[in-house]
Parts: sequence; C-alpha cells; structure tokens
Amino acid sequence: MINNSKVLIASRVFSVEHQYDFARLSGDTNKMHLDPVYARRTIAGQRVVFGIFGLMWALESFVSLMETKPSSIAVNFLKPIFLDEEVFCLWDHEHQRLEISNPTTVLTEVKIRFDNKFALISGSILCKPAFKVPFERRIDDLKKIPSQDFFFRGDVQLSSLTFPKLSLAYGQEVCCEMAAISEIVGMQIPGLHSMLLALNIKFSESHAKPSFSIKNIHEKFNILTMAVHGVSLVAEVKALLRPEPTCGSSMINLKENIQGDEFRKVRALIIGGSRGLGESVAKIIALGGGDTVITFASGDIDALNVATEIRDFGGRCSHIKLKLPDDLGMLGNLGEFNQVYYFATPKIFGKRGLEYDPSLLCSFREIYVESFKKVIEHFNCSFQKTWIYYPSTVAIDEPINELAEYIDAKIEGEKLCSGLTGVNNTFVHATRIPRTKTDQTMTVTNIHAVNPEDVMLPVIRKMMESI
Repeated sequence: MINNSKVLIASRVFSVEHQYDFARLSGDTNKMHLDPVYARRTIAGQRVVFGIFGLMWALESFVSLMETKPSSIAVNFLKPIFLDEEVFCLWDHEHQRLEISNPTTVLTEVKIRFDNKFALISGSILCKPAFKVPFERRIDDLKKIPSQDFFFRGDVQLSSLTFPKLSLAYGQEVCCEMAAISEIVGMQIPGLHSMLLALNIKFSESHAKPSFSIKNIHEKFNILTMAVHGVSLVAEVKALLRPEPTCGSSMINLKENIQGDEFRKVRALIIGGSRGLGESVAKIIALGGGDTVITFASGDIDALNVATEIRDFGGRCSHIKLKLPDDLGMLGNLGEFNQVYYFATPKIFGKRGLEYDPSLLCSFREIYVESFKKVIEHFNCSFQKTWIYYPSTVAIDEPINELAEYIDAKIEGEKLCSGLTGVNNTFVHATRIPRTKTDQTMTVTNIHAVNPEDVMLPVIRKMMESI
C-alpha cells in the first residue's frame, strides 16, 4: 500500500530501445523523444518518454490486474517521464485514478470512468505510410489547417506485441488509434515543436469517417485543442506549440559591436562553447581577431556548426570533445591559452520535486566546484598568464526554491574563485550574470531574458585589460 488508498500495480524503466519500439508502433518519430542532441535544446533538456506510451503502459498494467476496463479516461501529462528513471504506476481506488510517478512527483494522472460496458471493436482502421519527418508549424500555419483524415501510420502488428493485455481487452484498433494520437501531435499538429498536455478519450465504436481537426487555439499560451474521431474512440487533445530551440546571433549581426581587431591577442579556451553563452563568446572573440578552441560534451554537430560559421566568416576556431570531469586530462593536449571561459553545465531547470535534493546538489557541485577547481589547478601549472572566467548567477540575490541546489553550488563556486585567484599565473574573474536567452532558460511563458552577447561582450573586454 502507498498513501493508504494508493496501490502499486507496476513499475518500469523506459529505455531508448523502448522508445524506438513505440516510434515504430505509432509512426511518431519526433526528435525530442529520440535524438539526444536535439532534445537537449528543448524545454525538457533531454529525451522524454512519449506521453501516450506512458499512458498505454499504465492502462496495460491496470487491465492486467482488474476484471473491468475503463469506458473513458481523462489524462493530464503533468511532468515528463525521463528515460532510464524508474517510475511507478499507482491505482487510487478512492479517487478512481491511475498515477505514474517517480519517488517524489506525480508525472501523469489518469482519471477513469466506468460509465458503460465496453465491447471489443471490430472496425477496420485506415492505414497510410509514416511521415519521414514531422511538420514544423507555427501559430499562423495552424490557423489555416482544415479537418484532416485520420490514418494510422505505424505498425499494426506491434500493437498486440507491445500491449497484449490492452489489445485483448479493447481490441487491436483501440491500441493503434491511441498510439496514433501521439503521431498526430508529434508529427502533424503541432508537429516538431509540440508537447502533449492533456487528453480525454471515450472508447466507443463509430461508423463515421475517421478525422481530426483543431477546435480552438489559445494564442497567448500557444495551446491548441483538437477533436479526434476514430473507429474505436472519440478524443479531445490539448497540446502545446512549445518554444523553438534558441539560435545564437549570427556573425554578421554581432560584427557591428566589435571594434576592429580588439581581441587579436586572445587565445581562448571556451569550455562548453557549442551553444548559449559559450557560442557567443567564441563568435565575439573571433570577430575581434582572436583565436578560440570550443569544447562540447555531447553536441558535436552544434559545436561543428559554430566552428564552421566562424571559419566561413574568416575567423579562427576549432572544436574538440571534452566531457567533465572525465576528460580533464586532455587539457594538457590543447596548448597554452591566455583566457579560459567556463560554461560547462548540467540541466539547470527541471527539478522533479519540491524538496531539497542532495543528489542534485552533488551533480551541480561536480561541475561548478570540483571540476572547475581542477581546471584552475591545471592552468596554475602553466607558464602562460591566464584569466579564467566563472559565470555565477543573479539567482543568488533573488533565490527561488526550484533552483536551491543550483544556487548553493554557485555560492560555493564563488568562494572557490575568491580563494584561488592570483595563485601563480592564474586570475579568476567571476560575475553574476542575469537570465539570458539560451536553451537552459527557455520557458513556456515569456520571461524577460537578455541576449548572451550583451552579457558577455563587457566580460570579454574586462578580461582583456591585463593581456
């Protein structure tokens, strides 16, 4: 028993292999679920389990144990399910509700009704080949989309293999059409930049032509409501047109703020230079005549794109994989630098629960304190005078609970900076930077954030004073 009325009925860990299986079943190949490099630029910051996949697993677990089956469900997708984390399916008999949760947080909530006896569906679903890539829509595009025919674009045979109990209880058609809702949202409407928010399904045989259409668009929050009519179900779907991944300013747009060859004496190592603040620093220094080496932990394509853009514009930049703390020994192979910028960071936002998380603090300390200390120690052994930049945060001045562990790690990092600057030939410059427009700070609602170049250009010039 859990919390008196809640009963644990199943647990599992979703793997990347499971993701690809569901993608084949549903026809939904949205990159936020499958591509780790793309997913790190989304709100979640990493690959997340298909919402419908989690729902169907919960229903599969429920009908496997119960003698009855729901005639309708109302689902809220509260928080994403991450790959490789253990989650639990709980049945709350008192409130007639299924929950998918991790140890601290409810991630998906499924309210269940038993209004009528549900018979197996015998109708034939309409099938078409899967789309190769998702549509990339914007609000103005969505306003023009008429009602669409509802086709299943996955693999019918996989439905009974992946969800045998659900297929037996409801029929194969129900499994296919539930999976197809994931494909509608992730591939068609909204498409690439989508996030499933809520879902109401009534399981009922229909002889009308299967279709789906947009009922309403809430433009302030980019939320759309769709009606879906299949051969086995009627559904109302709410989805978010989520913010697109941020793009750094182009070289040509940054050029007007650079004074000739003002950074020609700089040879900079930019740890974490494939996006965000690091990308801006690399471009600014290159535009000012300097030489940069940018590192990346996983975004090899992003780093290549930044380095290529700089070189195509006549600048000097190379890129190399450097994952902290594993690859710290590689620093000695990169040569001498007179500037180092430290933008290594794990996912900042997206804390799973409300309570203080010591394990999260440890992960932040590993990057912001321990690994940074080793970087300083490495350059302390150099004969080259080196300025090292440490980005702290204004969240220290205006703390919020969601960032408590992050703030504590940054405070410790600041203390480290003040204690180690000026040792041998190493000088540490730390500033508290405001919220900037990067993938890390992306939100559903519009929160004020400044451009990375506006934050970093004064810092780079400050770092130039002693060269």
